[in-house]
Amino acid sequence: MTEAAAADGTLRDGPHRHRLGGDLAEEVAACLLSGHGMPYETGLAAFHAVRDAGLLTRCPDERELEWVLRAPLDVGGRTVHYRFPTQRARWLAAALRHVCTQRPPKNSHELRDWLMLAPGIGPKTAGWIVRNHLGSDDVAIIDVHVLRAGTNAGVFDPAWTPISDYPRLEAFFLAWAGYGGVRAADLDAVIWSERAHSARVPGRRTRVK
Repeated sequence: MTEAAAADGTLRDGPHRHRLGGDLAEEVAACLLSGHGMPYETGLAAFHAVRDAGLLTRCPDERELEWVLRAPLDVGGRTVHYRFPTQRARWLAAALRHVCTQRPPKNSHELRDWLMLAPGIGPKTAGWIVRNHLGSDDVAIIDVHVLRAGTNAGVFDPAWTPISDYPRLEAFFLAWAGYGGVRAADLDAVIWSERAHSARVPGRRTRVK
C-alpha cells in the first residue's frame, strides 16, 4: 500500500507522494513492517508504534523493537496483535543498523542493491522503499497484484515468477508504463488500489505488498 493510493483510489499530489515515512529509516521501517502479506492497517499501525516510540531516530536493538511490536495495536477501533514480531524485529534492527551506519547510494538501482544486503529485504521490498523514498520510476514493485494484472493484460508470460524472473518482470512492467505514457510508480499504485478495493468485501482482509 502507498500513500499515493487514497481510500477512493485517487492519487495524491507532490513529488514524493508515495512516501510512507519522512526519511530513509522510516521508509525502510514502513515497508518492511507492512510487507510480506501483512494486512495494510496492521503494518501501518506497527510502523507508527515503532516511530512514536522514538526507535527510528537511532539504531535500536531487536529487543526494543520486539517489545513494541508485541504490544497490542489499535487498528480501526479493534485490538490487533502484530504477527511474527520476533522475526520482523530482527530484520528491522539489522536494516536500520545498515541504514544508520553507512552512507546509502542516491542512484535508484544502486540504492536498491544496497538495501538488499540487509536481512529480510528482497527486490520487491527494496524496490518499494526506493520508489517511495526517491519518487523513482526506474524500479518496479512486482507483488502479487502487479503480477496478476500484468499477466491478465498479456504483458507478462504466465510462466514467469518473481523468484526466478524478477529482472524480466521489472523490465516489462517499466516498458508497459512507458508505452501507456504513465509513471511506473503511478501505474503500480493504481493497480494496487484497484485490487485492494475489489478485495474490500465482507470476510476478506485488505493486504499490503
